[in-house]
Amino acid sequence: MILQATKLKEAKGVKAVEEDKGVRLMTTYTPDFLELPQQVWPKISKEGNRRAGEDIVIGFVDTGINPTHPSFAALDLTNPFSSNLSRLNFSGDCEIGPLFPPGSCNGKIISARFFSAGARASVDLNASLDILSPFDASGHGSHVASIAAGNAGVPVTVDGFYYGRASGMAPRARIAVYKAIYPSIGTLVDVIAAIDQAIMDGVDVLTLSVGLDEPPVDKPTVLGIFDLAMLLARKAGVFVVQAAGNHGPSPSSVVSYSPWVVGVAAGSTDRSYPASLILDGGTTVQGVGLSDILAPGHQIWGAWSFPSAYDPILTGRNFAILSGTSMAAPHIAGIGALIKQLNPSWTPAMIASAISTTASGYDRSGEVVSAESYGIGEWLPSNHFAYGAGHVNPARAIDPGLVLPAGFEDYISFLCSLPNINPATIRAATGVWCTTVLSHPANLNQPSVTISALSGSLVLPDVEVVDEVPEVEVVDEVPEEAEEEEDDAALDAVVLVAVGGG
Repeated sequence: MILQATKLKEAKGVKAVEEDKGVRLMTTYTPDFLELPQQVWPKISKEGNRRAGEDIVIGFVDTGINPTHPSFAALDLTNPFSSNLSRLNFSGDCEIGPLFPPGSCNGKIISARFFSAGARASVDLNASLDILSPFDASGHGSHVASIAAGNAGVPVTVDGFYYGRASGMAPRARIAVYKAIYPSIGTLVDVIAAIDQAIMDGVDVLTLSVGLDEPPVDKPTVLGIFDLAMLLARKAGVFVVQAAGNHGPSPSSVVSYSPWVVGVAAGSTDRSYPASLILDGGTTVQGVGLSDILAPGHQIWGAWSFPSAYDPILTGRNFAILSGTSMAAPHIAGIGALIKQLNPSWTPAMIASAISTTASGYDRSGEVVSAESYGIGEWLPSNHFAYGAGHVNPARAIDPGLVLPAGFEDYISFLCSLPNINPATIRAATGVWCTTVLSHPANLNQPSVTISALSGSLVLPDVEVVDEVPEVEVVDEVPEEAEEEEDDAALDAVVLVAVGGG
């Protein structure tokens, strides 16, 4: 296998060869908690949720989708989805298979694909659960999709109890499914293939509630295949959102590293435990540092799928209540879709800027956001290394007053200015030569940049405005003891090849 990888690395057109790795998975109330019906949807249309997210395509790299769930139905004949996909600048496909028959792509779900080459090469799949179609055997993918883009006003009834009506953040957004995770295994090969296909199809927003088991060992994290694939998405104009991970509470334990990706931490609503951070599959813990934004992720209702491969106790249910950053990320994806709908010319960096610069570090009672520690009822002060820019505020994010542009060339300049980086390494990974180097990597034009192992202090200019085009460069001082969390960037059209281990 090592010999094959060496030969492949030398082949023409191959820019990166990396060992395949495992990947893991990381709404009845949150629309009201975030004031979407009151402050956001009406600004999109007088029809409110009937137009919120219209003609925006959100892609989901996850476990698939349950096509029969009412959150993804297209039954409202008074408000049909247009069949003219050309106006969306999107071209997908509907791959049929077991439990995903013809007609599963119904206008709400406009594309559904599955990727299994890595999974099939790694393990013997369980035919009854590892279903080779876009169907969601676990429920996770359906849950995530419903949070971001589920239909509005879907009744939530579980075990005879009525829990209200569920709605996605952008209930009129279209859904494109890219199944890459199976009950038995998830592989980097399949995730990369799914991301590449989503880029080619033309999604507007890409949601990744998945992350690597571990970062690459022989290169900077931002030059790993996973992060480079996400940079390609950003270069193509896709707003990429990733769950920050559930490995807390140790410092630098997030799985979302790159500045071209919005990493999302999970917090609670005011239904329970105001301002706590939920960073370990529903357990409230001290913040793990360095996410970009905080969004609701605790006790979130969402669509489910009846096999419930991961959680047998939920087998047969249509809805489930879950906690984690996987639940927080689609909130940001849906909000990003709304911002894109209102500002169609904005780049992904501008959308991310709007979300970050309008976030709040205070809860609804006006208190500074706190983090709950290991002890029951024990609260500790929180900070930007736990919640990023703060808790998302959609009403402010749709009209931020100032946005910070950053493009592919800026990310290349950022990479080329990293300490001890070899320009040939950047060229090999991205296909682009270093032509411009920043005076310091922290001068990347973003609302915030993480500096690993900062000794002393670094002063950066606050705001520079030229011809009414904002250029803002701000960074928090990182304590010397803060461990490495790399915010980085880079890539051109390159061939990405993940080689299976073994």
